[in-house]
Amino acid sequence: MLLDASGGFVWSSNQVGARIWQLIEQRRSGAEIALQLAGDYGIAHERARGDVAAFVAALVERGLLVQD
Repeated sequence: MLLDASGGFVWSSNQVGARIWQLIEQRRSGAEIALQLAGDYGIAHERARGDVAAFVAALVERGLLVQD
């Protein structure tokens, strides 16, 4: 669960989303996160890259993550 206290928005994600968030907190790059997910879940690297990009874009759009 992610909470935007200023906007009163709560967002829940599945296990993969929680893992992505955990890796973001570890300051991993998108490429590193995709490689980790591909290994963790036995999925194709291309799919993992797409999933990471979509998840990060959704976080940014909702103001829950700021890219630098």
